[in-house]
Amino acid sequence: MGKREFVGLVSSLVLVGGLLAPVAAPAVSAEDRSGNLGVLDVGAKLRADTLESVAAEGRLDLSGVGASAARSALGAAGLTEADVGTVKPWLTNNDVTGQYSLTNFTLRAVGQNGEVWVANDLSFPDGDPRNGSVQITDEQVRYLLNEFETRIYPQEIEYFAPPAERNGEEGYGGLYKDDSGRVVILIDNIKDQSYYTAAYPSYIAGYFSPTISDFADRNVMTIDAYDWANRTGPTAAKPYLYEGVFAHEFQHLLHRDADSGEENFINEGLSDFAQYMVGYGHSVDHVNNFLANLRNSLTLWGDQSDLQILADYGNAYLFQLYLYDHFGESFIRSLFHNPATGITGVEDTLAQAGISKSFAQLYADYMTAVVLDGGYKGDSSTYKFDSIDVTPDFASSILADNVTPAWGTDFKVITPNSKIDHLYFQGLDFLKTNWTPAEDPERGTVLWGNQGDLADNFLIKELDLTGQTAPELSFDTRYDIEEQWDFGVVQVSADGGQTWTSLANENTRGDLVEEGYPKIAANLPGFTGSSGGWKTETFDLSAYAGKKILLGFRYLTDWGYNEAGWYLSDLRLNGTVIDPMTDASGFVSLEQATGQYVNYQVQFIGFMKNYDKQKGKGNDNQVKVIRLRDLINMSESDRVELADLLRSSKYERILMMTTFAAPEGTNNSVPYQYEVVMKDTGKKDKIPGKGKND
Repeated sequence: MGKREFVGLVSSLVLVGGLLAPVAAPAVSAEDRSGNLGVLDVGAKLRADTLESVAAEGRLDLSGVGASAARSALGAAGLTEADVGTVKPWLTNNDVTGQYSLTNFTLRAVGQNGEVWVANDLSFPDGDPRNGSVQITDEQVRYLLNEFETRIYPQEIEYFAPPAERNGEEGYGGLYKDDSGRVVILIDNIKDQSYYTAAYPSYIAGYFSPTISDFADRNVMTIDAYDWANRTGPTAAKPYLYEGVFAHEFQHLLHRDADSGEENFINEGLSDFAQYMVGYGHSVDHVNNFLANLRNSLTLWGDQSDLQILADYGNAYLFQLYLYDHFGESFIRSLFHNPATGITGVEDTLAQAGISKSFAQLYADYMTAVVLDGGYKGDSSTYKFDSIDVTPDFASSILADNVTPAWGTDFKVITPNSKIDHLYFQGLDFLKTNWTPAEDPERGTVLWGNQGDLADNFLIKELDLTGQTAPELSFDTRYDIEEQWDFGVVQVSADGGQTWTSLANENTRGDLVEEGYPKIAANLPGFTGSSGGWKTETFDLSAYAGKKILLGFRYLTDWGYNEAGWYLSDLRLNGTVIDPMTDASGFVSLEQATGQYVNYQVQFIGFMKNYDKQKGKGNDNQVKVIRLRDLINMSESDRVELADLLRSSKYERILMMTTFAAPEGTNNSVPYQYEVVMKDTGKKDKIPGKGKND
């Protein structure tokens, strides 16, 4: 097996009248995963770049190779097969350096909807043992183009939408003009960590970059050149690997035109679904990594670090597969087209389909299906996948600490015992602010707005302006915020934090990029770019004179790249310091300000004795599911039902599943504690991993 691995694709499906009819898919278990955990999350990073930001940051290199090739290719509008052999520079990305540069490619094939260009230099650095595995034959080029023309392109545009027309009219120097508007397929030896280090355990098998497409004003995708002989076709050692990557990236290209601000868990899940939909099978490595890392958040990308990024893909894919299995292809299409993003988009699509479920209910159903995949006679259809068989690896997913991320699930095992008196559960009341003290070389200790993708970090203080006639707010600040993408806003609420109004002065801006994050657009103006060092900002609060208000500093980021962030010091009212801003003790979070408690969603699954053996025989009535809306304030009937489960001799083990059902935009993980209290002695169960861990 080669050192470079991305996904393994197996199983097949048949297309009948435009409807998916999956052939029986093989069981997916965590035991056969590749262990390839270092895959880079390149998609989200590239989608966060823009041509303007890349140029402004000095990451666009147009020197060298472009000049002579550009002159020879000018005027080549409407390429045909007769133009095969034409050399042209196309923009490529170096994932290690972040640079975009021109690379010479040769046209190798032209179809109706796509054209294939292969980099003139596909080699690894001198001495690399993989240099014998990067040759791309004409037969392989024709095969890939045929797959695109006959499977990927027609099926995806019918299922989702056709791509926006880009014919190079506005591309760099007129170099890429082609009236056909065909999709450009670049085959390159992608410059990632694996390119420079042969033993690196992962690689980028392909990508879609909006920056590259905008540079050429063409629809462009890039596929890696390594080891095609063993990674293309149905009988290869890694069947349909590159075809699946191609289908995956093409969905990203289409989704950019339909909803460029979509959150990663929807966008990536639909891309993995696309490769299954067109017939290249399940993303087995993705699924297996999730089944071995079940705590991973569905909605937060990279919450368990890049080492588990494959689990994020697997979680997102299984969620889309669950939606497809239960609500059909029309639901997937509607979700793709829904202009709302993330959780809001899912709930809006549910409502449009007449499905009376909240996202919280849907997520609980989905995770129960991941655990059981049938096996529950009382509601086997809800708690089951039809298109795949899944077998979670609880041995690696049950962790010692009691923490659950936003829309992730922490698992614990409880052994039933007739002497159990009750289960004690305790969680946080409120999330605290994500703003934290930081040391500044010029100012000493200041407050910092933190970092993270899709951050919405509030720092709130109550101001009493009664008796004031012309109140003025000022503070010192330094910021380096991704220009026109991320913003720091100063806001006021006069209704206890229910609604917020952004303040403006001569330094605030509202020039978010056109494809910017909708939540940021709704909260402008604010600060973005660089302050050029520490400076004092002043805002007129006369409109709120005589009132008690909430003042909010709100750091908002999109789904990708972060700069250093936003720093604050010395908050003043009418020139008098009211808080030095050396710590957050005088401030609260939005949740604290509005009394929004942390919502723990807890459910219990009791597995009868010999469950695994009985399920293998097809006997499904072997589990009991108890779902509690509020474990801390249970009803008496819920309390009795849970006590009966904990004490019953019918069950071999009980799985407790704890989820932080977070408000959209919340990126935190939250701790909790639980204790199993015995009747006769009052002693608590201290078995490792099965009780409170002190």
